[in-house]
Amino acid sequence: MARIHWSVYIIIGTFVSVVSRIIDYDKLIFFFYVGIIFILAGIIKLVFNIKKEDKSKGINHKNIHQARQRAQYPQRLKRCFKCGNVMKLQDRFCSRCGAHV
Repeated sequence: MARIHWSVYIIIGTFVSVVSRIIDYDKLIFFFYVGIIFILAGIIKLVFNIKKEDKSKGINHKNIHQARQRAQYPQRLKRCFKCGNVMKLQDRFCSRCGAHV
């Protein structure tokens, strides 16, 4: 099932609230408040979407440390073809799996 984008909630809620207010507020008061609820739901979805995007970026101290190491020593490291372990260029065997490199 497709998820509805937060902006759709806000647009529909604004439209319903404004139209019900313009046409006849006394008879369409229910629709006015339904539009307000849609706007609030869109704002809540926006806030949670922003928080989820921040978490998905995965910026933490471990990633920063690994990036700094790669920037400082790009030519001194190689990876094992079997397990992906990071090794020095002069190593002939992997320290993790023992494969000949």
